[in-house]
Amino acid sequence: MKNRNWRTKLKLFLTETGEEIPIPSGADVGIRQSLSVLPQAGSGRRSVNGVRISLKNPLFQKFITDISANDNLPVALAGLWPEELVTVHSVHVLPQRPSTATQTTLIRPPVSGSVYAVDDDGNLMDISIAGAVVTHPAITKIIFFSPILECALISPSSDRDDDAASVSWNLTFEEV
Repeated sequence: MKNRNWRTKLKLFLTETGEEIPIPSGADVGIRQSLSVLPQAGSGRRSVNGVRISLKNPLFQKFITDISANDNLPVALAGLWPEELVTVHSVHVLPQRPSTATQTTLIRPPVSGSVYAVDDDGNLMDISIAGAVVTHPAITKIIFFSPILECALISPSSDRDDDAASVSWNLTFEEV
């Protein structure tokens, strides 16, 4: 029996209006989110002397995210079309190395309450957060956070198994 008192931390908002896209109880159990890097984020070639040359372009350092679930109800997909701009408050957790001894700017804005940091032994560190800037002890080894992504909807889909009374749904997004 699935726990219907549990609610996902995943939040989706129409970027233009700020309106939340409902994820009803019954559509929010077993949500999976993957993050991958846009293929155009970087590539490399070899020179005539065999030396690897990076052709990465920071403008293309964007994520693709795929969000799916298999439950009793779908997310509210009606009226969501490809290229719709959506703000995704992720459930996926990104690890980031500290960039300086005591202060790190996260690569994306964090979901409120999602940031934590650990030392070599996995002990939680005391941190403070201002926007996307994390102030942390010098012994901090990894900072974890769930990113807020500004995306375009690439592919919404759902599938219903009438006999099993189950619905699966999938949303694929690319950062803009």
